[in-house]
Amino acid sequence: MLDVIQKRQTGVKILMGVILSLICLAMVITLVPGLMTGSSVGSSSPDTIARVGSEEISRQDVSETLNRELRGQQLPPTFRSLYAKQVLDQLILIKALELESQQIGLKVTPQEETERIKKYLPTAFNGDTWVGKERYTAEVLSRTGMTVTDFENFVHEQILEEKFRSLLTDGITVTDGEIATEFQRRNEKVTIEYALVKPADIAPTINPTDAELSQYFEKNKARYQIPEKRSANYVLLDLEQLRQGTPVTDEELHAYYDQHIGEFKVENRVHVEHILFKTLGKTDAEVAEIQVKAADVLKKAKSGANFEDLAKKYSEDTTASKGGDLGWIVEGQTVPEF
Repeated sequence: MLDVIQKRQTGVKILMGVILSLICLAMVITLVPGLMTGSSVGSSSPDTIARVGSEEISRQDVSETLNRELRGQQLPPTFRSLYAKQVLDQLILIKALELESQQIGLKVTPQEETERIKKYLPTAFNGDTWVGKERYTAEVLSRTGMTVTDFENFVHEQILEEKFRSLLTDGITVTDGEIATEFQRRNEKVTIEYALVKPADIAPTINPTDAELSQYFEKNKARYQIPEKRSANYVLLDLEQLRQGTPVTDEELHAYYDQHIGEFKVENRVHVEHILFKTLGKTDAEVAEIQVKAADVLKKAKSGANFEDLAKKYSEDTTASKGGDLGWIVEGQTVPEF
């Protein structure tokens, strides 16, 4: 199997675990007692061992996935049970990501899947031309040990995981100073030599005179200064009761407004929603294609299509899931071109 499929980075697993924890706050994941050995409880199928939303995971799903990953290797029952639990966690994560992606409009396009397959199996293409179903099937089996369906499902799931990871990490930056501080915290060590002295043991041997005490006090007055203090009385007022007991006429309101008009001025601002197409690093031909695509999306928007739906479908930045919403922007906040 491809190295990229065999080696899942620990950091990715941890991050996906965080994502799953967040997703679980918004959906119900039901684990049925008796994993792999007992009977199911509260499920629509006796073979069901977990349910994510309306999606069910069966013992057969876990067993088939485990057998596929073991590729014919035999394990003792104890280890097989342990691996089965890990496989179940993996299947739950996949179902949860799929369900959440539907709710927030996160999609994996066929083009993205094709590009990723080209990366994993370049021999399945002659340039941009597919080699055909028969050879493609043989390449997938020989290089990954998977069926075409399992391989393409894996590609889809991996891209979806990366998109969720991107949602979490787009706004996260770590400065060089923070990295250096954390490195020092984890790696710096000091050697300390000390002598333990108990004041109670040496106090009887020290008998300063009044003159010595006065001299020490004069040299260290700052250590014995008492901060300035105040004694205060206060009354707690209920603002709502004050408003009800303080009638204000329209004339008084107008007079106050005219005297404090500067406090009520609001900067010129607009509530912005946008659709972003990225051209940085693209070739002239790619930029031309993007311009055609942008013009088509603009035409759809002017023809009455829902702008937020268009943004969720076409926009290429992190505001896409919010319908391209940038919130309020005041005059001069952005670059002049925008």
